[in-house]
Amino acid sequence: MNKKRKRIIREVVADSKPVIDEKAFVQNASSSNAKKVHDFNESLNMEIWIDKHYQDRHMFGSDDGEKREGIEYENIETIILKSIKHLIYYSLKHKKFAFLNHPNQGGRNIRIILREETEDGSFLNIVAEFHFIDLSTVEITIVTAMVIDDFKFSEGQFGIEFEGVYSDLIQYSKNSMIKVDSYDYED
Repeated sequence: MNKKRKRIIREVVADSKPVIDEKAFVQNASSSNAKKVHDFNESLNMEIWIDKHYQDRHMFGSDDGEKREGIEYENIETIILKSIKHLIYYSLKHKKFAFLNHPNQGGRNIRIILREETEDGSFLNIVAEFHFIDLSTVEITIVTAMVIDDFKFSEGQFGIEFEGVYSDLIQYSKNSMIKVDSYDYED
């Protein structure tokens, strides 16, 4: 008897995904022929501190006794938290932009101005220092804050002006504000 063997019928799944060969060489940012051999995520602890000067301005107002409205910690924390990714982006892209202070660096501490327009059209300006403590810790200190349009920057000082998730890196130079770059962070 001539018996035929059974045919193997392969079921085709319409929603199947292509198989990715993890051992294959593919294009990455540096090479058209590279293979990923390791992937890791480093943890970084960010501590937010407030300077007594900020607390005094928030609780008691300016030296002339005028109350500083709009500088509540909740408003400032939101801007500080969203600034991290923008600060890292700009510092990795621009060699002349640095925001981290290091122990024993000498000279004056780097202070960054973080700005965002308020509901009434004025700008909330936050003066903050970011300090490298160790490989897993950065201290962020809120030095002061005020809602004012014509906040005074120092010569060469950098700031980040926010509009939602969009930001402009700005720098004060020769009595004018220069837009250095912009970044639109989408999570």
